[in-house]
Amino acid sequence: MFEQFMREMQEELNKKAAEKGYDSAGADGPLSPLATFLAAEFSDHALGEIVCKCVRFKANNDPTDLVKIAAWAFLVYKRWLKS
Repeated sequence: MFEQFMREMQEELNKKAAEKGYDSAGADGPLSPLATFLAAEFSDHALGEIVCKCVRFKANNDPTDLVKIAAWAFLVYKRWLKS
């Protein structure tokens, strides 16, 4: 079960981000220009996304939101490691 969750989070960070044009370097690559811009201009963007996904999960009970929360949390963690 945990492995499935991790696979889904990795897909969210790697495949879906590239498909949407957000990032093509993958989870372990450098911060994308978009992520760098958002961190500089809207330092709480990722945290806001986490809150929004929590609210949406509570309303819809869709486990996809839990994966997205984890993916956003990883990006916050990654940014924290770089600082």
